[in-house]
Amino acid sequence: MTKLKLFKLFAKVILMPFLILEKALTLLASLSTKSALAINLFISAIKQIPKKLRKNNTFQLVPINQLPGFTKIAEAQGGIEKIGLPKIVGLSNGGSISVNMPGDYLCKLNNVSFVPYSDFIRDEHGHVANEKLFRKEYDVLIPRDRDIIEIKGKIIRLSNKKDKIHSKVAFNLMGTYSHNWAHFWAQYYPKLSFLNDLPKLEEIDLIIPKNTDPHIKYLIEYELKNYPHIRTLEVDIESEIVCEKLYHVLLGTFLADDAYFPTPFAILISNSTVKFWNEKALVLVPKDAKQYRKIFIGRTGGRSLKNYNEVLNFFIDKGFEEIFPHLLNIEDKIKIFSEAKYIVGPASSGFVNSIYSQSGTKILAFINSYRYLDTYGVKFSNYKKHESYFMTGKDDNLKDMNSNYEISLNDIKLFLEENNFLDNQVL
Repeated sequence: MTKLKLFKLFAKVILMPFLILEKALTLLASLSTKSALAINLFISAIKQIPKKLRKNNTFQLVPINQLPGFTKIAEAQGGIEKIGLPKIVGLSNGGSISVNMPGDYLCKLNNVSFVPYSDFIRDEHGHVANEKLFRKEYDVLIPRDRDIIEIKGKIIRLSNKKDKIHSKVAFNLMGTYSHNWAHFWAQYYPKLSFLNDLPKLEEIDLIIPKNTDPHIKYLIEYELKNYPHIRTLEVDIESEIVCEKLYHVLLGTFLADDAYFPTPFAILISNSTVKFWNEKALVLVPKDAKQYRKIFIGRTGGRSLKNYNEVLNFFIDKGFEEIFPHLLNIEDKIKIFSEAKYIVGPASSGFVNSIYSQSGTKILAFINSYRYLDTYGVKFSNYKKHESYFMTGKDDNLKDMNSNYEISLNDIKLFLEENNFLDNQVL
């Protein structure tokens, strides 16, 4: 084969998809000993391209009601609701803003699919829905679905999963951060409020990932005990779940995946979600719980106090116990928080467990400046009549949402004294 013919063949196959190109070059390499080495090097380079980029699907983003078989089954109305703002030591005494909260509803879809840790729902005709992307809040927010390759306006490129899991009838309880305790409580757990609206005569797979957090799994299984026709189906995180029929819930409650800058509109907890939380907490909390514990919620890793040990030792001297909620079994966790009189520590999803705490519990969360507009805990603290504060100090990096920070121990002592936070305990 001449060099000219070889070049023309190269020019032709270069336009083929990567997988076809790889096979063509392999065959071509066998025809010419001189060109084999160069071509094989090219093949090796192609193989280094991530599979995520070599194999992907392109979809047109549409509202969920344009997916096949969309039928609304049950609905809880939204409306104008108040979102509480945090009390920030030295900066704000709280307050609230009014927002137009969308309602919650359960719908049915036909012949769609989804992947773990993503909020996208795909159909067979090249359409994909993701309700969060149609919210006004996403003008300044960033989707973090793990299967996103590229977003250009309404054109979405998503990864392709080889492993297909088929379900005749499914209920989706997965999403971008459904494995995270705080996100699960707000964005996914309340979807179970619609279990009673699902058909009783259908066998339904409730889809969760393998190795789901045991605390999350406990709550799910607790809810399913009265619904024998619904079973959990654990799937591999690298799979795609293909459903003949999918029951899906859209919530008014909203948590951003990520943001370009801090905004109180990144977290909107609806009244229906708080009511659901409280109903579940009342069932699980011991009825004879005494309110006496002093809890310091421990934190390791980033987004924490630089002078952590200094602050921790001060509170331990005042009778506090350091706990790591995720390391407890869920029964002990619920019991401890139901007995809490004081809860302090670096802000984390561990503070979500204060939903199990009694009225009058005092809460002080240390937080960096990027996140002090976080309204997540404020909603249920107001509902439960907790006395709750944020306290911030000096961040390492004001532009980093996960920045570490330092809060002077003297400033902490001054706050405790001026607000009688520890109820006349000598500091």
